[in-house]
Amino acid sequence: MYIILDDACCQAFLAALSRRAAPAFSATLRGNKLELKDVSPADAAWALAFGAFPAYEKRLLRALAQQGFAFLDPEEREQLPVLAENIAACDLYRGTPVSGPGRLRRLRILLMRELETGGLDFGGFCRFRLTGHRSYLRYLLECAASELIAGQDEEEFIGLLRELSRPRDGSREWRLEFFRGGSFALKGDGFEEGGRWAGREDTLVADLISRRPGRLQMRGLAFAPLSVTACLEKALGERLDYSHDDALDKDPG
Repeated sequence: MYIILDDACCQAFLAALSRRAAPAFSATLRGNKLELKDVSPADAAWALAFGAFPAYEKRLLRALAQQGFAFLDPEEREQLPVLAENIAACDLYRGTPVSGPGRLRRLRILLMRELETGGLDFGGFCRFRLTGHRSYLRYLLECAASELIAGQDEEEFIGLLRELSRPRDGSREWRLEFFRGGSFALKGDGFEEGGRWAGREDTLVADLISRRPGRLQMRGLAFAPLSVTACLEKALGERLDYSHDDALDKDPG
């Protein structure tokens, strides 16, 4: 049996094969042609799918990331292949042989069929037999770029919230209480208001941020809208205290 591999894929293949095949196997490299003895097609296919192919795919992802995405700086483009690999690990099946759950197991079956004929040009197999693979990798990189930009936007948004809510000198503690039934009460600094929070979550958050509390104690967390608590956590950070020792079952309204 022979397999034609470039250096990087060959090293990854042999490392994987050494964990899979019987210790007595032999491998002789003649140029880029690796001749194997005492290796079954099943073991060789496993080492190609789980060793050589990830190395091949990683290199191709890096190349594609550098060819496009000019709107990202070089450091961000370096992050794309890693993000794309993470997306591929949990992605859906999208019609290509190596997409979706179990993609490397499916690839192993395809490779084993080829190896049973006696040999394989691995690079040619990946380029011409894996229909749609290069386009699929571009799709993964586009998803990764969107995820990267969304993360940057989120960081900028959190920074803006924290700046707007930065406490003034002498800022005091406020209390935000939520009650069963969908009502709330906001108290502090001689001020008190209340009502229903449904439909006015954004207004409630904006009101609190504009008051720049030194600390905010939140009670009745079980009845609080998640959108409010999530935004206040980002804006106030350690200035937000939760009270878990009581549940405000009584609706004051």
